[in-house]
Amino acid sequence: MASGSPLQGFGHSHAHLGQLTRELATLLAGNGSAGPELREKLPALASELRHELLEHFANEEEGLFPFIRQRFPEQCAAVDRLHAGHDIICGTLVRFSFLAERDGELSTDARLAFERFETAYGNHSRDEAELLDEVAQLLTPEQQTELETLLQGLR
Repeated sequence: MASGSPLQGFGHSHAHLGQLTRELATLLAGNGSAGPELREKLPALASELRHELLEHFANEEEGLFPFIRQRFPEQCAAVDRLHAGHDIICGTLVRFSFLAERDGELSTDARLAFERFETAYGNHSRDEAELLDEVAQLLTPEQQTELETLLQGLR
């Protein structure tokens, strides 16, 4: 991605989301059952990830995606796939969170929901990084300024 590009913020956001996902995976891997550490940390970590993910997706759906669709129509199919992925990712994370908080122990269903989330999010992140790299190569300085202004208006 071009240095100073407004698209870099999305990469930084994905790095943070990836870190939260890894922390959650580590926490789940370290406990065969819902021990005190898991019961204490899991709800807060899942909630933080859910909140951060929803904010990230909102910035994409309200700012970045419409911008790309308008300025780079050849990228519309890629944007549509990413947009559809948001629903899958959110659904699996919400399901995992609900099952993990409801069950005294982490059920097989909860673990499977997290695995589905982790896979969907990982694939989505790679696809998004590829699209953002392509768009960064196409952005003119004027478009970079326009996108930065648009994204700042969402914060």
